[in-house]
Amino acid sequence: NQWMTADLVLRASIAKVGVMVTDTMGNLSTKFLKYYPDDLYLDNLDDAYHEVNGAWTTSATRSWGTNSRQCILAAGDSAKVNWTPLLQDSGFYNISMQIPKLTNGASNLLFRIYNGAQLTDTARLTAPFAEGDWTYVTTSRLAANATIQMMAYGNDQPGKTVAADAIKLSALVKDRWIYTKENYVQMGPVSEEDTAHY
Repeated sequence: NQWMTADLVLRASIAKVGVMVTDTMGNLSTKFLKYYPDDLYLDNLDDAYHEVNGAWTTSATRSWGTNSRQCILAAGDSAKVNWTPLLQDSGFYNISMQIPKLTNGASNLLFRIYNGAQLTDTARLTAPFAEGDWTYVTTSRLAANATIQMMAYGNDQPGKTVAADAIKLSALVKDRWIYTKENYVQMGPVSEEDTAHY
């Protein structure tokens, strides 16, 4: 009454294992073992989302869910939102954001990561963002009382629109990971025996 893998699988490379059994009558039984928590998606409609500063309005323009929240930045003012996830397991998480396509979008965003009242990490993002797709923010150690804060200042980008839609937290953190702002690297023609740099 045991299951074994055909090949050796290193424990460090396993996120989740699932086994499903059915009998000849079609009765199904499943069992999942989770070694890492599932990815967590937090939308602007979730209870984890809080607006701290700025004149936010609801927009039908969205990249996740049914809508997004948007704020037009004014000189000398700022826009700020928080997400406070309910994490079952503390540890390192990849943090990504998703915003809709904006015609006059803000080009500078600041993310602050808090564990309780202690600031533990900051990340500054500059446009272009992967609008409608996940933009990597940072990898940070999150405790059960973590808060992810997104800010935009109006002094350097007055009249620009900042959007808050969704963030994703993933515990599947690799030792090394390469991120690029561009979805495609276009280098032009390169000879087979030549070297190119991008």
